[in-house]
Amino acid sequence: MTDWPPKQTTDLPPLGRLASLGLTKPHEAALIMPEGYRDYRYPFSSYSASQPGTEVFVQGVIAYEPRFGFTRSGKPRTEVTLRGTDSSELVVQLFGVDKDRDALLSQLYAQSQIVFFQGDHIAPLGKQLWLKKAQRVPSPYAGRVVPEYAGKRGVVKPETIQAHLMTYVKACLPGAARQLLEQALPARSLADPDSDVDAVSLGILRALIPPQASTGATPKWGVVDEWVRNQLQTVHLPRTPGAGERAREVIARLGALGVLNLAQAQQARRGISLFSCPSSWKGRATDLPFSLSTSQIKAIEQAQYDLHQPLVMRRVLVGDVGSGKTAVYAITAASVVDGGGSVAILLPSDALAKQVFREILAWWPDLQSVTERVGPKRKGRDIPGGARLLIGTTALLHQLGDRELSFCVIDEQHKFSVGQREQLLANGTHLLEVTATPIPRTQALIEYGSTPVSRLDAHTGKNIVTRLFRKNDRAAVFQGVRESLERDERVLVVYPLKEETTSEAQVCTGDLQSVEEGLVRWRKALPDVAIDCVHAGMRDAEKDAAMKRFRNGEVQVLLSTSIVETGLNIRNLMRVIVVNAERHGLTALHQIRGRVARYGGTGYCDLLPSEVVGQPSLNRLQVLVETTDGYEVARRDMQLRGAGDLQKEASAQSGATPSVIYGNTVHMKYLEEMHDAQVAASK
Repeated sequence: MTDWPPKQTTDLPPLGRLASLGLTKPHEAALIMPEGYRDYRYPFSSYSASQPGTEVFVQGVIAYEPRFGFTRSGKPRTEVTLRGTDSSELVVQLFGVDKDRDALLSQLYAQSQIVFFQGDHIAPLGKQLWLKKAQRVPSPYAGRVVPEYAGKRGVVKPETIQAHLMTYVKACLPGAARQLLEQALPARSLADPDSDVDAVSLGILRALIPPQASTGATPKWGVVDEWVRNQLQTVHLPRTPGAGERAREVIARLGALGVLNLAQAQQARRGISLFSCPSSWKGRATDLPFSLSTSQIKAIEQAQYDLHQPLVMRRVLVGDVGSGKTAVYAITAASVVDGGGSVAILLPSDALAKQVFREILAWWPDLQSVTERVGPKRKGRDIPGGARLLIGTTALLHQLGDRELSFCVIDEQHKFSVGQREQLLANGTHLLEVTATPIPRTQALIEYGSTPVSRLDAHTGKNIVTRLFRKNDRAAVFQGVRESLERDERVLVVYPLKEETTSEAQVCTGDLQSVEEGLVRWRKALPDVAIDCVHAGMRDAEKDAAMKRFRNGEVQVLLSTSIVETGLNIRNLMRVIVVNAERHGLTALHQIRGRVARYGGTGYCDLLPSEVVGQPSLNRLQVLVETTDGYEVARRDMQLRGAGDLQKEASAQSGATPSVIYGNTVHMKYLEEMHDAQVAASK
């Protein structure tokens, strides 16, 4: 048998193709994590039928000369028959063209050498036994636990990674362990192996080191470094699959600690502020036609504190629809303008920008001379030089020129990119992000990265009942609509498309519906009800007219695309129905739901997924049934979709969270566990 693992060397070669995985230094090869392990320790040498899914590893000699041919469908195949120690026989089929494989099998037959195969299970077929989904196992793997690596399709094969690590992994361990520890536990004493581990790091390590492996004494950093090396070695050269999995979990948790430290360091990397002298906000508050809630006052005071600091503000304002977010950021913006600063309020739509513009000037007419609504850029139209309170969409950012902003509000932050937000911070602009449901990346920075958050309590006595319907229940949906209409309430129906389509997407989704299709069906089903539609393909004047008719009661049921996700404020809108609900994210659905019962009472949000929809999508929609708290929705959304990339320069706002560990992204459970360990250790 060939030596296993191959002879190790202390000289590290260039990474070669492994650099395509994102590695920059040779020792980082040890930070490539396997996907799993194959247990080749105990091959069967006699054969009997087994259940599907009960993976088997077999050995034997090739009883007859290998047969090369084709299946009935013309697929190339190689067939061999193994003979076990008890003379039982097992047929193995390998598919595809592989001349080297076939030549090796013929050679092994001629030499009566033992060969090894792995398969899904052994199935009887007539008088023969067949190994299903067979793969040949190289003989050096026999008797070992072998890690499996993912590779990168078309760039680097799993076998290339495996061969590299089996040869060089021990030489990689010192550098890899040090890099991992420096990111996970950035203690100053780490450079001295004879120094004691500090109390905070020790508290975190206790969440990683099994109790039976701990002596109770305070270890030296050198001991910890050696322990991490051993864990990395066990990942790649495990004695058992269980040992490999346990070591892989330890390394994954260390990687999660590194991600948390990167996220937490973002607050310290904020720029120096351009502005730190806002005027008192209390005079502006007394001009409002309503009283501020306790949570609104607290949020304003928190923002004012940030504005007086030398570093730029990076705060998130979270509150459900109707909690008064606009009043909080408008008062804060007005205090900056009163103090001589310049402000931009960015909103997700021009319609919402118009609404906020009107509200601010209605509250404070004296700001008329310094306030400008900035619409889509037009040739020859510049922002007036005296305008210091700018309100518009992201188009506003492209029209600023050399103008410096003291303070920027981003309303509905999920509509803007990480790059747009980070650029403002780099320029010394205070930043307040406003949302009902933070995007996963922001939620992770709030929970794990020390990004400060101000939360608003809802102060309208509303209750929204969210229900998830399937196709057989849709009669109940119409019954609910009739009940709402009998109470003289408005009904909103949201569709994913504005018009009928015969695209491939529609064919794949089965019953994907459009506003225009729905309008015909609804008018037929409710002939005595005034029904209209609005969508992005209509001219602004047409949309405004349709919305006005809906607002004043001329229209009772309005069909729309998701353009109503933000900014719609209808007093008597008490029911929203979302068709093909799985097409929307949780954030968008919560925003749509927020249009209901704006002024109190019991409202309804009915979710109608497509006829063909997977269980993961139904589980996601169930989140909305279980909670109406936008912050909790955001937290559950983060857990379902992933936190995204938490590094400062990153753009991914959801999905997998990369770390110093290659091949295994950070699972949310590890982020949560390690954050809890950090908190406990710091007490």
